[in-house]
Amino acid sequence: TLSDLGNSSASLPLLIPSPRLNINKGLGMGLEVSLNMSTQDINRTMGTLGILGKWTYLEEREAFVTSAVFGSYTKLNGFNDTFNGSEFEVGVLASKDYVRLKPYLGFGLLLANATVAKSICFTEQTGTAFTPHLFLGTEIELPMTIAFQLDFTNWIPAASFSLGYHF
Repeated sequence: TLSDLGNSSASLPLLIPSPRLNINKGLGMGLEVSLNMSTQDINRTMGTLGILGKWTYLEEREAFVTSAVFGSYTKLNGFNDTFNGSEFEVGVLASKDYVRLKPYLGFGLLLANATVAKSICFTEQTGTAFTPHLFLGTEIELPMTIAFQLDFTNWIPAASFSLGYHF
């Protein structure tokens, strides 16, 4: 329940597990599309449905790093339907491939809109934010891909960890 996930000062636990399904497809000519989905039903937190488009305009064989631009849209719903939102982001990404290790760094501008239901507030609260998003991380390619990422949205730090399998 919502009370298990936070307290009256809106503090959340340090770790919130969030299983997510990502499907990535290269389209040729440096284009890639990614779909992602998570459900709030598994751990009663946040569900997402999103799409990301990426164009790699500079390959590492032509320069020191691979460089790309991206745009994404994500719809969010969570905490027993008391929170609904969406976010749109555009940005740039640079990465370096060291065979099994692939560090990356990116920067985007994020436009987010959210509504919190009046069932947990005195009145329905809606807000919009336009904020910078800096992220850095690495992927480690083994039989499974392990990824670590640090995020700074509006300069507030967060971290994520993921396991993936390519097929």
